[in-house]
Amino acid sequence: MLKRKIKLTYRDYANLQDDKRYELIEGELYMVPSPGFYHQSVLVNLLNFLTNFIKKKQLVIVLCAPMHVILTEDDVVQPDILFISNENRGNNYRAEHKRRSRLSSGNSLSGNS
Repeated sequence: MLKRKIKLTYRDYANLQDDKRYELIEGELYMVPSPGFYHQSVLVNLLNFLTNFIKKKQLVIVLCAPMHVILTEDDVVQPDILFISNENRGNNYRAEHKRRSRLSSGNSLSGNS
């Protein structure tokens, strides 16, 4: 007998009762491990560079994890770096750190991630 996978939604994700870091991809829940030292070092340097560049150009807002980014009801991610364009700056902002507007996000890659 085959077990049927249960497809989760943002509502399920939001109701998780532990402090672990998760992402929801196509309705499937993935635990995201804590990043290592090298990963965080690269991330801080990249964030500093981007923040300084963006301040000069006044292009976007740059934020860093952890922050939920709701792409669809069954796709919720926590990117390392989040960019919110000026056009989308006020769209659908929620104080509990959820974004539904068009966003760019990225994860830094290192040998530990």
